[in-house]
Amino acid sequence: IYYTEFLVVKIATPVYVTEVEVMENLNPGTVTRILAQYPNGSGFYPLWYGKPTVYTGKPSYTVFAPPLCRSPFLTTVLRLELDTCRVASGWHEIDKIRVIGTTDQGTGVSVLPPQLEFLPWAHSIGPPQ
Repeated sequence: IYYTEFLVVKIATPVYVTEVEVMENLNPGTVTRILAQYPNGSGFYPLWYGKPTVYTGKPSYTVFAPPLCRSPFLTTVLRLELDTCRVASGWHEIDKIRVIGTTDQGTGVSVLPPQLEFLPWAHSIGPPQ
């Protein structure tokens, strides 16, 4: 995924990230990836990636909240990568970034370095067919 700029977001309390909302108030649609920094700081784990959103007309204010893969670890740093060349030319503004998460790992997954193990909930997808 191509990007021309990025933002680093620091979170005061370590969380398992479940949602990120990006409030854009001028030339929206530039976000191409949302990543969570590994706890040891060695790199970033992708929570979402995609092409920039192209809006028709001139939207005055948008809230971009893509479906995320929940972070499998607690994090305090997010990186948002932006492609400011493929969206409308000129200035791009992000007014606010809201990070939603939990301090509870949950029961759906168990992280066993260096792998990820899926532990299904008995009725999460309905009874066996």
